[in-house]
Amino acid sequence: GYGELINRDGDVEILSFGLLASSIGKGLGGPSLELVVRYSWTIGAVDHVWLHTCEQDHPRALANYQRCGFEIYDTKNDPVPETRPGTSPGVV
Repeated sequence: GYGELINRDGDVEILSFGLLASSIGKGLGGPSLELVVRYSWTIGAVDHVWLHTCEQDHPRALANYQRCGFEIYDTKNDPVPETRPGTSPGVV
């Protein structure tokens, strides 16, 4: 698995979290998330650890986050752009 974190004045955001395709469906999501969350609390003075999720995440992602102790704080229905920055054809 992988995780990308940033600590902004005690609020640690898990910017990204996931598994390699070859690891999906093998029961590794929960343990991998646990490691990322545990590490999140060690990177300086931390008051909160949080993340965003969306409909494009794995169908079991939200349940995994909730089993790890995360709670739904807010929901938004933002339009999803057709491409993300840097993913357009010809962009390196």
